[in-house]
Amino acid sequence: MAPAVPVNVPATVLPIAANHAGDTRALLADLRVSAFGISSPRLHAALIEDALEGRILCRVATESNRIVGVVLAGPASYWRSVLVTHWRLAIECAGSRLAAMRSRGGARSRNRDHVDDASVRDHRIDDGPPSRTWADPSDAHRIIFVGTAVEARRQGIAAQLYRALMIDHSLVARIASDNVRSLALHYSLGWRLYRDVGGVLAVYERARQTSQSPHRRAAV
Repeated sequence: MAPAVPVNVPATVLPIAANHAGDTRALLADLRVSAFGISSPRLHAALIEDALEGRILCRVATESNRIVGVVLAGPASYWRSVLVTHWRLAIECAGSRLAAMRSRGGARSRNRDHVDDASVRDHRIDDGPPSRTWADPSDAHRIIFVGTAVEARRQGIAAQLYRALMIDHSLVARIASDNVRSLALHYSLGWRLYRDVGGVLAVYERARQTSQSPHRRAAV
C-alpha cells in the first residue's frame, strides 16, 4: 500500500510559553539567528528570556508539538536596554565589533547607500518618505527575526506569524535588497517598502479602529 500523502495543515501560532523555551532556542541556533552584531548561544538564551519576561514580543508556530517557526519583535527602548540587562552579552558584542574592525584593517566597508538591485526594482518601492523609520519607529516594534524551520518552509508559516503580531502592533523591519522572498512576503501582507541604507525598510501601520458606537446617546 502506498504511503498516505501528508496534507499541509496550518500551524498553530501561540505566544511563547516556558514549555516552548528549549525547542525555540534550538530553532534559533539551527537558523543561526543574529542580532546586535552577534550570533551565539548566549544571544539566543537572552532573547528567549526576554520573550518570557515580556520585554519583547514572541510568537511561535507549532506543528505536531514541534516548534517550526518564530517571530521576535521589540520596541525601540529594548535596543537601549538589552545590553545593560545582559552585560555578558554586551561584552560579547564589544569583542565581536573589535574583531570585525581589526579584520577590516580600518578600511571603510563598501558603500551600499544606493540600492538599485533588480530584486528591488521588481517590487513596488514607495518613493515617498516612510511614516516610520528604523531609527525612529515611534510606537512600532522593530522585527528582530522571523523565520521557519527548513522542513516547514513554503507553507505560509511566516505569514501566520506576522499576522499574529499585525493584529495589535505597527511594525518595521529591515530587509536585504536581494532577499526576494522576504520582499514578496512583506508586500503581500500589506507592508509598504522603502529604499533604505543598504537595503529596504518595510513598514506596517496597524489600522486604527474607532470605538465610536453607531448608537451614541444624545447629549443631555
